[in-house]
Amino acid sequence: MIIPQQETSLSSVAPPNPEKHSGDPRVQRAFTIGWQVAQLFAYPVPLEPLEPHPLDGELPGLDQLSAARRYRLLARTIAAAYETLSVPQDPVGPAPSVDATIAALNRAGHTADEVREAVLALHVQLLEALNAADFRLGKAYGMGRLLSETTTLVGAGGPDRPDPAGQQRALEALFASDRLLVLKRWLSALKSDLPDHTAYAVSRSLEAWQGQHRADPDTARAALRSQGHIWRTLLSGEKAAVDLLSAGDYVAASRAMLHRMARLGAVLVRTFWWGILIVVAALAATIVGVSVSGNLTGVTKAITNLLASLVALGVTVKGLSMAAAKVAAKLEVPLWQSELDEAVAVASTRIPSGATLARRSGGTVGKLEVLPTPAGEPQRGTGQEEPSPA
Repeated sequence: MIIPQQETSLSSVAPPNPEKHSGDPRVQRAFTIGWQVAQLFAYPVPLEPLEPHPLDGELPGLDQLSAARRYRLLARTIAAAYETLSVPQDPVGPAPSVDATIAALNRAGHTADEVREAVLALHVQLLEALNAADFRLGKAYGMGRLLSETTTLVGAGGPDRPDPAGQQRALEALFASDRLLVLKRWLSALKSDLPDHTAYAVSRSLEAWQGQHRADPDTARAALRSQGHIWRTLLSGEKAAVDLLSAGDYVAASRAMLHRMARLGAVLVRTFWWGILIVVAALAATIVGVSVSGNLTGVTKAITNLLASLVALGVTVKGLSMAAAKVAAKLEVPLWQSELDEAVAVASTRIPSGATLARRSGGTVGKLEVLPTPAGEPQRGTGQEEPSPA
């Protein structure tokens, strides 16, 4: 049994540097905890006893530790991350703790079910504690859990027991519209608390994956491992979204922004057509006055009128250009940020077909759309309905 090294990385526990990361670090850490608890529950439980690393002349790295040690390390990583959230102590029940999970692992002759029961209890404790402390932490934790399950094909026979038919059914269920609806709602609700560009990018990736539900299971598993790693590193704040972009991505984003600015210019012309018409009419009237003047006095008056009109023309054009510049300045930053949203979405999507996600254009770029569940389709399998006192 192998637990991927990135899932036990301690880098996601350290508080993100506020100068490099955007959003709320506590929300991002809650997402990471949800992801890691799902990993702890999904992977096969190591049954071998904890043995010392052999003295072979070199110190081991994470990938050289035994499965038992790495499983314990993941549990301890969850505990360390939870401590950094500073969640108020529940006056009624005990605080979430991995002690029972580690105790079950250390017990001689332990079974997989005993350890998984301890992990399940830990999950329930965290779910209650985080939702009670801050609904954003609860949503982030749930999103981490749900996305992690999505990338590991939970219920499809397990990583060590391949079941192609079961994996195909699981793939279809994991990307069903009701499950995606929950994830997209959470991404939309937490957009300001997640790192820049990540909520939109992951939402777009999920839409692309929904169309891949009939892909070959083996190909889908390989692509999901890569996609899951990207989702986790982006939403946890471990990696800045723009670090995925190449020079070509920036060129494409700049070109798309220029096209949108050009369309904006056309809108401004249609909006201020009356001002432009007045300027043109004044200039035309002055030119006509000059052409029909038959004497010097008339010409002198015409020149005077022309100069006055040119002054008025300059003032009017300046006023219109200043108004247009103010509008463009206010729109420049959000337009550029939305184009970066789209660029990150394209760069971060890894679908089984190997195709590149097609860029969107126009007003839908950067907009998180939450589509309603089709009529008659049951809500199933998310386990993440909003809590209700009823």
